[in-house]
Amino acid sequence: MHNVLAAFSLSFKVTTVDNLDVFGLDLKEFAHEIQIAIQCSCTVSKSSSNKMQVVIQGNQIAFVADLLTGKYRISKKYINGLEKAPKGKRK
Repeated sequence: MHNVLAAFSLSFKVTTVDNLDVFGLDLKEFAHEIQIAIQCSCTVSKSSSNKMQVVIQGNQIAFVADLLTGKYRISKKYINGLEKAPKGKRK
């Protein structure tokens, strides 16, 4: 019952968010909010375990974590994968 944020490195990166339905969030509305805020592709699909997940283009872990903890008031103890967030800009 944890949110799982992950960035996969193939030829591109995506961020997946699982188990949001446990918190009563509308996945399509959540995906649309992300699309508008950071202007990237964001879809709702079934995972390999046949559960619904949100797939976001790029490594958007930090943004999604801020959105979940800020607006939706979900505690960080329920969010996995924060260590994979980018560490900030290089000079």
